[in-house]
Amino acid sequence: MAVAEREPPVRVEHHRHRRGAPALTVGVVVAVALVLCALGAAQGAWSVLLVALAPVAIGIGWLGRRRWWIEDHVIDDERVALVRRDGSGAEIPLARVVRVESGPGGVRFTRDDGALLDFGRTPHGRRILALMAEIRPEAERVERIDPVCDT
Repeated sequence: MAVAEREPPVRVEHHRHRRGAPALTVGVVVAVALVLCALGAAQGAWSVLLVALAPVAIGIGWLGRRRWWIEDHVIDDERVALVRRDGSGAEIPLARVVRVESGPGGVRFTRDDGALLDFGRTPHGRRILALMAEIRPEAERVERIDPVCDT
């Protein structure tokens, strides 16, 4: 008698954001440092070499901005999860999410026992709040606005 293999259930991802390292920012800072070093170089050959390396630093930062990532922010039909590059992370089952708070620093999910899960530095705060209104309407949704902001 043949035994049918069961495939694991397919999870439908509603949202995924890959949070990357600030490689472009590091590239620009290194380029500025190279130009400043070129201004202080005693020999002209070093000045030319350092100035020529500045666009290379920016180019490496530009290429690395999508390659080097830190963690994934995932919302699927069963959970809200933070998955790091090495496979570790944290998750909250979607049925236990009682509060979603979006603010300038990211999005914070609160579980029914008070545990927190933060999606730091995500630019998708309002989109996540709208998504949670669809898939988990009984959860409280709060949008924090920075009071110092002029807008």
